[in-house]
Amino acid sequence: MSAMLGVCPTAVTPESFRSHESRFRMIEAADPERYKRLAADAGTEAARRLALYKHLSEWKAPAPVSATATATSTGADPGGAAAAGER
Repeated sequence: MSAMLGVCPTAVTPESFRSHESRFRMIEAADPERYKRLAADAGTEAARRLALYKHLSEWKAPAPVSATATATSTGADPGGAAAAGER
């Protein structure tokens, strides 16, 4: 079961949020075309970030490899003859 953090099923849409905020209404009134462009860009960026976060949340780390298994696969002798001769 995959749970998404920070996602509320009753979350307000970005458009609804912006329509209730004076700072966004002021930008829209000053330059409607630019506001539309910025809003579209913000929506695209939010979708890209959400896809990235979803991908990262599904990533599974590989199992750790022990030092003995690594040394054996490379032909090294961990703690063997060379280490014994140095004591």
